[in-house]
Amino acid sequence: MNLSTVSRSEPAPGQSLLDTITPFVQSGFAVHWLVPNEKRPIGKDWSKKPVWTEDQLAKSFRPGMNVGFRPGEPSRVCGGFLHVLDLDVRRAELAEEARAALRKAVPDFENLPTVQSGSGGPSLHLYFLSPSPLSTVKLAHSAGSFIDGEGKKHWDWELEVLGTGRNVVLPPSIHPQTGRQYRWLRPFDFEMLQMGVGPFITSAQISAWGAVTNPAAANDEDDDDEDLTEYLRVQPLGLTAAEIDATLATLPHGPWCEDRDGWLKVGLALHHEFEGADAGLARWVTFSAQCPEKFDAKVCERHWRDFKGARSRPMTFRTLIDASKKAKVTEGARLTFLRPDECAASPSRSYVIKGLVAAGDVSSLFGSPGAGKSLLSPYLGYMVAQGSPAAGLRTRQGPVFYVAAEDPQGMLSRVSALQSVHGAAPDFYLVVGVSDLLTEGSPDLAALVAEIDSRRPALIVVDTLAMAFPGLEENSAEGMGRVVAVARAMTSTGAAVLLVHHDTKAEGATPRGHSLLNGALDAALHLKTKGEDGIVRGRLTKNRNGPCNLDIAFRIATVDRGTDEDGDAQLVPYADVLAAAGMPPPRPKLTQPQSAALDVLRRLEAASTDLDSAGRAVVDVEAWRRACIDGRLVSASDDPESRRKAMFRALKGLIQAGRVIVQGDWVRTDDASDGFDVSDGFDDFEESDP
Repeated sequence: MNLSTVSRSEPAPGQSLLDTITPFVQSGFAVHWLVPNEKRPIGKDWSKKPVWTEDQLAKSFRPGMNVGFRPGEPSRVCGGFLHVLDLDVRRAELAEEARAALRKAVPDFENLPTVQSGSGGPSLHLYFLSPSPLSTVKLAHSAGSFIDGEGKKHWDWELEVLGTGRNVVLPPSIHPQTGRQYRWLRPFDFEMLQMGVGPFITSAQISAWGAVTNPAAANDEDDDDEDLTEYLRVQPLGLTAAEIDATLATLPHGPWCEDRDGWLKVGLALHHEFEGADAGLARWVTFSAQCPEKFDAKVCERHWRDFKGARSRPMTFRTLIDASKKAKVTEGARLTFLRPDECAASPSRSYVIKGLVAAGDVSSLFGSPGAGKSLLSPYLGYMVAQGSPAAGLRTRQGPVFYVAAEDPQGMLSRVSALQSVHGAAPDFYLVVGVSDLLTEGSPDLAALVAEIDSRRPALIVVDTLAMAFPGLEENSAEGMGRVVAVARAMTSTGAAVLLVHHDTKAEGATPRGHSLLNGALDAALHLKTKGEDGIVRGRLTKNRNGPCNLDIAFRIATVDRGTDEDGDAQLVPYADVLAAAGMPPPRPKLTQPQSAALDVLRRLEAASTDLDSAGRAVVDVEAWRRACIDGRLVSASDDPESRRKAMFRALKGLIQAGRVIVQGDWVRTDDASDGFDVSDGFDDFEESDP
């Protein structure tokens, strides 16, 4: 089908309705059938059911049906959420007044895809995408109104956002009262949607919509639909975005699900917490939708009136806890109380890589560019897929998803190199096409989570965090909170998640970005750039599954993949692991003063008759220090104070390098040290005068 033809013209005579709606379905519209000659969706609880597939739509089609779709949360289009601005004009003479209100809300509304309503006159449906799903909100209406034959009140005109939970009629449906067809005035350009370009309205524009409400309508005490800004105004909650997400993650299964007022308080507090943007309200809608039988936007709007008096009091976390105590606690609450004997009898977590990664863990492999992160990480995944030992550690065989968000083409060659070296691994899956796991409602994340739920991998590697979460503010708690939340969501089936990331510019021992990430990790492996011997060494900086002395060393080797189209050799790199975990890393290189002080200590040890409990020679700390200072071996300065300070710096460096051990008043060399441990004795080693 030529989608460009469908998007720019009316359907040709005889073209089936199914063909007409196909590009909408393929673009992400949550399309459904409407009762023949009506605007009502077919079936009960239609808003709670899964989105219809193309096959389901084709099999259930009957002649005479109209067609509609569900805006908001169900319709994820072009990386956003599809909504409709409904301008309903019931008195044609007020069309200019209504359009002025529309222009105040959306100055460039002429650029939005637009449908002429089948009701006739100047009524319009304007389609737009927002970064987050919105609920239905009345933005403005006329000062005048009338009562219809059934006693219902109608405004002469009104403008509202149609969001989650609503039904919108799509062309070419027929209006049941007028017999007129809904038709496109400005159609969607599906070719642009496929390229990721859509009619977005920013969060800033959305947050400003409260200002368009007609003053006369805002003061109407009989109107249940309040100004958006008034409806969302509340004191700050006092929590970070990450803390909010962590708290909300537990709520749908607890007493809040039974308390609509509790949900409303959370939603209002969250919305203010995000400074007027729609992110807080989107969180509320997302979590409330998990309890659809308890969520009703209209009822919540009416309940808001009951909370007006509370606006002068800060809505703190304590307020929410107090409210939860009043809520009904349902069966199946998630609290479990275990005695010590029950804890001892409970099974241990299943490992993925024994002593390093367990099922349900979120871990990170991080280092500077060129350190070999994208060589070691596919090796670890490949070993898990085979069930082969990884760096000497036992693995539990299972499917592996390797999400190649960075350089997927290069990773194709690296995986083929692993196959050449280690043999087949049919349970290793290279996942390409993932470019955004950060945006709420991301199609990439939805597709990945669906595959995780279906295939149940043992390990998921995301390479790299920066490319998989584009636009991430790494130093913000909210940004890293989103990364952690997504990673934890991917572990819901028991998979372990390994995030490939960068270290700090100073090559610090934690992953780059906000400390929230490192705090949430179960294990972290830091890769240092290769040394003079060409060996890359990885050191565990955090490990909840075992000791931190399980280190990995490898060389960057190559596999000959033949020649390219120009006849040049194709050498593909891979990680050639040299030793099992536990191989000592190289010692830090000593400075000249440190080497001199260590030589003095060794001579004193050789002459010492004092032994520790293990029979090793020890030296009095003060005697060692005086020998270095008086002998001018550490510093040749004529100033005693300069020599003393130079000696102190040398001692500090030797202790931090793990080359000496201080035990009370005694010191000895530690040539068996792995070079990373720092003696706790240094804190007690005072910089005293000679």
